[in-house]
Amino acid sequence: MSSTNKTSLGLNMWEASDKPVRQDFVNDNVIIDEKITKLNSDLVLKANASDLANTNSNLASLTSKFTLETGAQKFVAGYDITNDTVYIQVYVGSGKIYQLSMNSNNIKYVKNDNGTWTTLWTK
Repeated sequence: MSSTNKTSLGLNMWEASDKPVRQDFVNDNVIIDEKITKLNSDLVLKANASDLANTNSNLASLTSKFTLETGAQKFVAGYDITNDTVYIQVYVGSGKIYQLSMNSNNIKYVKNDNGTWTTLWTK
């Protein structure tokens, strides 16, 4: 009898002597539909998680910096994705930093003297 013989998904498995009823097929179709819907949802979530991991990896490489240090002087070149800006910083010691930055809006040259930024020129 189909009500006692089921697959691992709960679908009916009739024996030769069973008399299938329409409701058995309806119930099987509901189970199949639910399983396929969940599988599709799980695949989308997995794909989105994979895409997010790839995007985060790409962003990390875009925001990484190149740094060269010699004694008290340091040279840093990088890209800041938050404001789409390419920048070059030169640390000259005594708390002074000079920075040249470029984005689609302007080119800016600034100086940081012990925590205070001053714009030297903007174009």
